[in-house]
Amino acid sequence: MTRLGSRLSYREAQEELALLWQVDMSESSVRQITLRYGRVADALIEVQVAEIEATAPSATAKPDQLVMCTDGAMVQTTSGEWREVKTVSLGEFASRWDPKQARVVVETSAISYFSRVEPAEAFSRSALLEWQRRGGDNAKKVVAVQDGAVWIQSFIDYHCPRATRVIDFAHALSYVATVGKAIYGPESVAFRQWYARQSRQLGRQPPQRTVNDLRLLQQLHPDHPEEETVRLQIL
Repeated sequence: MTRLGSRLSYREAQEELALLWQVDMSESSVRQITLRYGRVADALIEVQVAEIEATAPSATAKPDQLVMCTDGAMVQTTSGEWREVKTVSLGEFASRWDPKQARVVVETSAISYFSRVEPAEAFSRSALLEWQRRGGDNAKKVVAVQDGAVWIQSFIDYHCPRATRVIDFAHALSYVATVGKAIYGPESVAFRQWYARQSRQLGRQPPQRTVNDLRLLQQLHPDHPEEETVRLQIL
């Protein structure tokens, strides 16, 4: 019942119970039981996370390469309120030669998910349970494929600051723009010209070239009033 109540609407869960198992139960009862066991699950997660924090046990899983994807999705509740559900997915990946395509392809397997409706910092902590279960700290290589939202970057810092970060072009370019606006001014001709060059370069050249340009810009303006903003964007 709890599984049905967490996957379907309470009314649909009620109908499935009656149709498949001939269990006659009200919609409100399905809701109460689902929420009750949901609270139990929350309490168990909290106990397990606290134990990991207190004892720092070694994970048994030892993945070779792990990929991590994190994002948030807005979901409308039954009250009409919109809330963000944050999710992290973890999977193992490996490269292999595909003779049909005549090229090396990357395949992901053993994907798992962890979702919560929580503020970013609380979600990072709660996800420690799934990170530990998947042996994240034992992985030889971790790749974080996600957008450049600040809370997501903080999530990576919390679990695996050494991860190789792959972010979408739009967010990457927004960080570049923030640096340029801080140095040159958002409405200046100098910014527009610089930004046009950097946009083309980021889209066509290795990203490290753009990162190096940003660091050089920072060094050329060490006493700029917006130096702290520049430093944070480059980090």
